[in-house]
Amino acid sequence: MPELDLKEMLSQAAGNEPTPAADPIPAEPVPADPIPADPIPADPVPAAVPVENPDKPGFDMDGKPYVAPVADPEPEPDPVPKPNPIKDVRDQLNATKKAKELVTNTMNKFVAGSYEIKLADHMLEDGTGIDYESLGAAMEKVDIAKRAEGVGLTPEVQAAVEQIEKDKIEIQKQKLQLSMDKALTNLQMDKALKEGDINNFFKDAMESKKNPYQWIAQGGTLADLYNLIYADKIKQNDIDAAVATAKAKWEADAAAANRVPKGNPGQAVVKKAVAEGGKTMKELLAEAAENRR
Repeated sequence: MPELDLKEMLSQAAGNEPTPAADPIPAEPVPADPIPADPIPADPVPAAVPVENPDKPGFDMDGKPYVAPVADPEPEPDPVPKPNPIKDVRDQLNATKKAKELVTNTMNKFVAGSYEIKLADHMLEDGTGIDYESLGAAMEKVDIAKRAEGVGLTPEVQAAVEQIEKDKIEIQKQKLQLSMDKALTNLQMDKALKEGDINNFFKDAMESKKNPYQWIAQGGTLADLYNLIYADKIKQNDIDAAVATAKAKWEADAAAANRVPKGNPGQAVVKKAVAEGGKTMKELLAEAAENRR
């Protein structure tokens, strides 16, 4: 079973079953839509253009000195957009992938189902191939009629009910995406993760059969899911940090125990002040003074 991409993960978490996808074609992510520019203000109402009075040359119709209007400068031509070959290639790859998925999914459904539909009725106008969008719509119409019969509704009512369900799923997807954006921001700040770390986290979560979108929908946090997915790694990091701290403390204690203390110069002075006979310098000086008398 191919891995789900982010779009399918979100759809699955919102309550919609994932659609079997064709073999994926590697493509770079489509960049986000550019931020719309500020609206261009409406042109101001032009002031009245002075007209020279033919009866009074040099004056306008109001009797004021006539000043000829200054012609507006010609507008500069719009800059030619620079070509972006990388974007063009990316758009082409995405379009090719989408077209391939449409063909594969439509034909898989047609072969697996039971449809009294003639492919000849859904050919392209030029006759070069099948109109897969038209074929898919025809098969969906048959499926709706079968589902309507199973619940005792008309195809029109069944189609309306299913459209309501699709709208509800779409709203749920939008809410989940907003919650995910906020949760990802908090996770990146809490764990100091980079974009590559986030991609690996989503991949590892899906390999563990834990859809991050479903986790959010059920009231969980991405931090809890991250700690669950990488529990062994986090535990080992904690052990390594504790061992490193204990080792540093042991080395510091060992260095302090092996350090030879420096001598006290005061002790050397005291030792020199004591003579070999056990008399202090003070006693010797007192004895010498006595002898002089």
